[in-house]
Amino acid sequence: MISRKNLIFTSLIGLVGALLLTLLSIVVVRLEWVPIIFSHYILAYIFFGSFLILSLAEVPLMLYAMHQIANSKNPSARKALLMTNTGYVAFGAIYGAMFIVLTGYEELGALLALLSVARFVTSLIFLRNTSQQV
Repeated sequence: MISRKNLIFTSLIGLVGALLLTLLSIVVVRLEWVPIIFSHYILAYIFFGSFLILSLAEVPLMLYAMHQIANSKNPSARKALLMTNTGYVAFGAIYGAMFIVLTGYEELGALLALLSVARFVTSLIFLRNTSQQV
């Protein structure tokens, strides 16, 4: 099995990356390095809903793919799984960062980025019973 310690470690790296990306997008907006493209609140909520649906829809697909990687007989599958897990957790903040930069709504963007925590939890729950040996 993939060790729980390695799974938690790579997930924490992803969470740190998500936090840094979210903070960077907030700094970019506050310092006005990029103009706000969609400032109208209706457009912001449409983007929020779209990004939320995309972020939630990819969770089961990624979990299935990582489970398949974990059950692979390939000797490099363990490294691939751990790197994919890091990206999976961190990628939750991509939607939040894009939302913040496009709309300027920092609080809603931070909520989208918080989905990285949900990804952290789901990876720990659904990848615990893999057959890959450490």
